[in-house]
Amino acid sequence: MFEDSYGLKKHGRVHSNEQPFACRYCPKRFKSPNAHRAHELIHQGVVFTCEYCKKTYRYKSLLNMHVKKEHKKQVAESEKKND
Repeated sequence: MFEDSYGLKKHGRVHSNEQPFACRYCPKRFKSPNAHRAHELIHQGVVFTCEYCKKTYRYKSLLNMHVKKEHKKQVAESEKKND
């Protein structure tokens, strides 16, 4: 299942309350380094802007959901142009 004991330990955090990654700017803690990095971008003022309507989001995942929901036609058209 896991290549080594580190992989197993890392996966174990999903099932535990262990949150070893602390935000440098606020008291929040995280189970994964990816969630930790994404959260710290908020404090650094990073925003993600929609290329179609210029709406901004603090999380890239929210921007991606917005684009998929609101701009399906534009995305399909730009993909056709790139083919």
